[in-house]
Amino acid sequence: MNFTTLPQHSTSTIASTVALVPVHQTLVSMALLTAWPPVHNTESWLMETAARLSAAERESNQLIFGAFRNALANHTDAADFPAYLAALAAEDATTFAARADKSQRNQLPTEQQTAAAQLAADPAALQQQIVGHLCALWENYFAKPWEQKQSMMAYMARELNSRPWPTSSVGALLRAFLRRPVPEWLAGQLGNVERVNFVPSPYMQLQAVHFADTGSDSPTLYLFLWADFWVWPMRTEPIQRTEVLRTISALDDETRLQILEMVAASEELRAQEIIAQLDVSQSTVSRHLKQLVNAGFLREERAGDANKVYQLQRDRIGEVTYSLTQLLSVENAQLVLTDVRLTLPAELRPFLDRNGLVTSWPAKRKGQEAVLAYLITKFATEKQYTEMQVNELLKEWHTYDDPAYLRRSLVDLGLLKRTPDGAQYWREE
Repeated sequence: MNFTTLPQHSTSTIASTVALVPVHQTLVSMALLTAWPPVHNTESWLMETAARLSAAERESNQLIFGAFRNALANHTDAADFPAYLAALAAEDATTFAARADKSQRNQLPTEQQTAAAQLAADPAALQQQIVGHLCALWENYFAKPWEQKQSMMAYMARELNSRPWPTSSVGALLRAFLRRPVPEWLAGQLGNVERVNFVPSPYMQLQAVHFADTGSDSPTLYLFLWADFWVWPMRTEPIQRTEVLRTISALDDETRLQILEMVAASEELRAQEIIAQLDVSQSTVSRHLKQLVNAGFLREERAGDANKVYQLQRDRIGEVTYSLTQLLSVENAQLVLTDVRLTLPAELRPFLDRNGLVTSWPAKRKGQEAVLAYLITKFATEKQYTEMQVNELLKEWHTYDDPAYLRRSLVDLGLLKRTPDGAQYWREE
């Protein structure tokens, strides 16, 4: 596969987010089932699903997405695909049909053009056929993989949206996110993109689509990536042994494993049903259930009769497998062993990254003093610094932009001395 240099957008800030956009990604995936040319053979789910379509489903899909795709453009911000279908069905049929672009039909084979024209002549029939087709595709092919991966995808979005990503150029953003050079076919689609939506998908391995945003001259690039922990940049810090042990310890008990097996065999189980099947006391079962819930393997809900109901969190198993695999990878082991925090006091480590940069300011005074005592060690003894030199040195050792506050704090604590006029600063022995 060929790669190319990405265009750099130095004149504007590139915005990005991670979102599920259920309607967008489902419609794109449905369209790709019968796209021409067909999707690349790396798109295994799409290829397998396309092969399962009946001849009638395939023909209807080609007609709808070939001639009437503009009619699908409303309500795409719906909370989920069933809500989107309900909104489409509730629309006025004439308004619904009016969104269809007649010019799109001219690109179809003659036979399909005729069928499209006949269908467009009856707005109510058009609306009914389109909504019925989309509903059938959803229920027969798309709903199950969405339900299986929805909680995992939501977790991925939360984790990744909490991190800073490059904003200087779309090229830097994509390289950081994909963790590899960007394929040439994708680089050619960037154009004047100023916003990227990264979308975890249970349907697509890697697809890029532009959508126009209201009130913006530049399109938003939607990058759909297979929803898998190995595909997405889920970690910026190496995985520690304690992280894995905290979770795996919940599985280090035969009764707890038996409970997971029982819940896995059913969609859900009530606490009383679990107790009835186990030859242990109610208090013991309650303790085991609490551990499994706290570890994320079970979800606990209240039933209508006040009993607790438990469901298996299958995505959590994938998270644990991912963590263990990453822990034992060569890259992770090397990162752990070269982590400078290992040589520093324990109370200081939560506020530093693995390279020793201060990434957060402690809320408590004890932590603040620990950070300041650490920062003062970056100054040479018996050397005079100007205020600008102090600020520049502090910038090298923290990731938020407020060196003046840190400088004043060092002075207030007596760690950094200065002349009365503030012209010179120094660190004493």
